[in-house]
Formats: sequence, C-alpha cells, structure tokens
Amino acid sequence: MARSRHSLSALFVVFFVLFAGSAAHADDGESVAEPTAIRKAKLVYNVPNRDNAVFITIDDGGYASPALGRWLDQRQVPITNFVMPEMLHLHRSWYRARSFMTFENHTNTHAHMTLISPAEQEREICRASRLIEGIVKDRPTLYRPPRGSWNDDSRRAAAKCGITHVVMWSATADGGVIRTPGNRPLRSGDIVILHYNDGLPASLAHLLATIDKHGLKPALLRDYLR
Repeated sequence: MARSRHSLSALFVVFFVLFAGSAAHADDGESVAEPTAIRKAKLVYNVPNRDNAVFITIDDGGYASPALGRWLDQRQVPITNFVMPEMLHLHRSWYRARSFMTFENHTNTHAHMTLISPAEQEREICRASRLIEGIVKDRPTLYRPPRGSWNDDSRRAAAKCGITHVVMWSATADGGVIRTPGNRPLRSGDIVILHYNDGLPASLAHLLATIDKHGLKPALLRDYLR
C-alpha cells in the first residue's frame, strides 16, 4: 500500500509539472492563436500589383504653399498623406481643396512608439484618427509610425483604432534623390516616402519624371489595400 501511495504521489507531481509548463507556454503566446480582440494591423513595405502602380506618400504636413498646390492641381497627383493632425488643421483649407489626396494616421504627437506603453500607443493612434476625421470627414484606414518605430503593440493598437495596415516604405525621394535598396530602379509596388518641406516641389518633380521613365504610374494606397 505504501508503494502504491508513493507511486500516486509521483504521478501527481509529474502531472502538475506538465500542466504548469503548458500553462506557462500558453502565457508566452507562442502556441495559442491570438483572440480577435487583439488582432494586429497588417504590416506592408510595398504593394505588388499588375498595374505598374507606385505609391507616393508624404509625411508631417509643415509645408503647404500656394505654388505647390497649383502645381499639384495641374497634375492631379494621387498622394497618400500621413499628416500630423495639428498641421492638417492649420492648413485645412489647402488640404481639403485637393480631392486627389487621402489623409491617413501618423499619430497625434509624432511619438516614438517603441518608447511608450501599449495604452499610450493606442491613445496616440485613436486620437489622431478622431481629429483627422473631424477635419476632413473621412477616418483613416492606414497608419505610418513616426520614424518607422513600431512593434507588435503598435500593430495591435492600430487595429483597435480601426486601422487595417501599418505602412512603411521601400523607397525615399527626399532632397531630389531617389533611394532604393541596393540602388535598384524604382519598380511597381514601391511605396515612396517624402516629407512636406521646402525641398518637396523639386523632389516630387524628379520622382514623377522617374516614374514616367520606368513606365510606372502613381496611385493611391487605399485603392490597393483593403
């Protein structure tokens, strides 16, 4: 009988250790599917397509001159804006006059997202979406993290705020110089990042000439990201 009790005790210890180990592994989130409530927005660096489309994206919003507005109006360049809510409000007449643009999320205060808590990330993104919707009457569906700083908490926070995609980039065109990985030619699907600064007109002119040279065409990200 003593031997039986000893065997039962040993089995109990083994069962407890296995159960505790399984629970700890589940808490790590490595073997358990994420609940719908914490779904993550999809991360994209480029958008492959058969239309030879590339995507012009412009960040921040501190430069909105009448001359640039006239130049854009003549060409009707489709632009995906990641403009700060404060700048969008400050230049709201300029931005709202351009129907060929969309206005997406770039946080409320340009926070470095990997340095703040998940709750703060959610506040940054959700508040920016509410403010942008109030200004242009259209809620953002895309989000670009300031400085390209993101983690899985950022993607979860974005999804909670109604964002479908976290948009990075595969080419830059600031300063009138286009840079791509390995200095390859611009190609279909590239997401090009620029900034609203005084060098933007020259950078845009050079970018559009390059797009045309390679038989490409600019398009809106929203038309390709659903």
